[in-house]
Amino acid sequence: MDHRCFNEWKSPKDETWAQFFRCPQYYLIRFNELADFTLSNDMSRLDIHPVPGVAQDVVDHLDKNFVMPLALSHQNKLLLHASAVEVHGHAAVFLAESGVGKSTLAAYFASHGFPFLTDDVVEIEHCESGYHVKPGHGSIRLWEYSEQELAAVESEFSSMSTASGKTRFLASNPKVFSDQPKRLQNTYILDPAHSNSTTIQGVSGSQVVTSLLQNCFLLDVEARSSLASNFENLSRLAALPGYFRLSFPRDYSFLPQLCDQIVAHMLSTRVELDRISQ
Repeated sequence: MDHRCFNEWKSPKDETWAQFFRCPQYYLIRFNELADFTLSNDMSRLDIHPVPGVAQDVVDHLDKNFVMPLALSHQNKLLLHASAVEVHGHAAVFLAESGVGKSTLAAYFASHGFPFLTDDVVEIEHCESGYHVKPGHGSIRLWEYSEQELAAVESEFSSMSTASGKTRFLASNPKVFSDQPKRLQNTYILDPAHSNSTTIQGVSGSQVVTSLLQNCFLLDVEARSSLASNFENLSRLAALPGYFRLSFPRDYSFLPQLCDQIVAHMLSTRVELDRISQ
């Protein structure tokens, strides 16, 4: 039987931690020393084979945050590696690779009056009134250092369990989680580099397409029909206004000011969204 590895995911240390195999009737996604996931070619069946001794929370995390988004993207759904919060009735999306601060921002916003919609995986759906961000699971995963710095999280969330160096926090206060789709207003592309101050600069065109491509979920880049459909969806999304590069200090004490600046920016750019809607 042909088990051809067609893709690998590498860690920052250049170590392979996930491999993708194309088999005659299914895809095999192998998270090394953790679990194997097999997806039928039509995405109708998922089988999970965890390595003995691996915690269920780890397997669930791999399923919800990697395997299912990949499966949905193969069915022409639009999913991004991002987090999203609700600001005065509209969605603000924080787009970035792991470790840049998406979850930290979502947790801070949620515990200060702006409920989060989803963490780590953002599904965007098109409807008659525009693009909407669908709510995800009502939990946020934080690295230990973020958990220690965000004291307010303890009063608004319940700690669930630890996996892969992160703790999952479940929204114990219903006010911190928005469980209804919200119209997408702005997407903030987080600059991974440290900055001495906050800057929010508009981006468009190829810069937006590149950022979306770098942070979208794609199961099989050799599946031409799926790839073409995903690229078409991303191109349409990229044509919208509301994309900004966000640079900010990597200092937790700066979070209150950063939150205020983003909220003010959301309000100031609402006029353009309302104009398009008319």
